[in-house]
Amino acid sequence: MSLYENLTDVEIFEQFVDQKIIDSLVEQSTKYALFLNNPDSKISPKEMKCVIAIMILSAYHDMYWSSEKDLNVLVVSDAMLRDRFRQIVKYLECADNTKPNNNDKMLFTTSYG
Repeated sequence: MSLYENLTDVEIFEQFVDQKIIDSLVEQSTKYALFLNNPDSKISPKEMKCVIAIMILSAYHDMYWSSEKDLNVLVVSDAMLRDRFRQIVKYLECADNTKPNNNDKMLFTTSYG
């Protein structure tokens, strides 16, 4: 019997990506978007979860928002607008660049904080 047999897809996902990780991604991505003067920089945890789910799905299908009936994936296009997805991915940030790693040889070319 599998450890994950009685769990939903979302529950399995949450075993690996917990709320602490989501909150960190939201915080760092929002900071990065603000740094780049994005006027719509507020990202919600729900949006971040949608972005991650869409990115996981992208491994086998990339026409989510197509208007063609045979290509559109309603679960994706109903969950998030294409332009909002692209905006969040543009500012997706995992590291806190306000606390730089001084051992990073690329520090002064990659830091924005």
